[in-house]
Amino acid sequence: MRKIVSKEETKRKEKIKNRIIGISLLAIMVLSVFGIVVDSIGKNEDESGKITYHGVDFFNQQERWIFIKDNVEYYIVNSPENLTEISIENVSSIESYYGKPLYLNSFDKSLESEISYNFNKIAYRMQYGCLNDTECDGDYPIKTCEDKMIIIEKSNETSVTQEENCVFIKAPEQEIQRVLDAFFLKVTGIN
Repeated sequence: MRKIVSKEETKRKEKIKNRIIGISLLAIMVLSVFGIVVDSIGKNEDESGKITYHGVDFFNQQERWIFIKDNVEYYIVNSPENLTEISIENVSSIESYYGKPLYLNSFDKSLESEISYNFNKIAYRMQYGCLNDTECDGDYPIKTCEDKMIIIEKSNETSVTQEENCVFIKAPEQEIQRVLDAFFLKVTGIN
């Protein structure tokens, strides 16, 4: 036989039950956050994807190495430690690009994306351009090396050269990304 319970007693028991459920859920959330914080405290630099190279911190995020130089954020695809054997000499520093239009000519859209990300904060504007005396795919302005221009080409030989204001980055297709990353390290003054 069931005991007769008043409406007030039923409401009181329902309130207690709801409070217990609410407190339990709150405890689970607090303990979860606490567990995440405790877990992250024990991680060292290698586990967090951070390396220091030539005095600059690089953070591995979404398959890119992010670094900050002179309050500007840049990224490269390859770890800076994997670019040491690529030697680049006699290219202008990043300061020479400040406030000037930059023209780009490349065979690879992903390389263009990296250049845009790294130079968009520095150059006055960026756009495609064609170097005079070269064949051009598209209706782009014809430029000379009096203008700032980066030209990326496939080649059997690896080289980065600068003629006046034009930078020519040449490498076999499978190596071009590494050479471009080494170029960024050089112009930012890290290498």
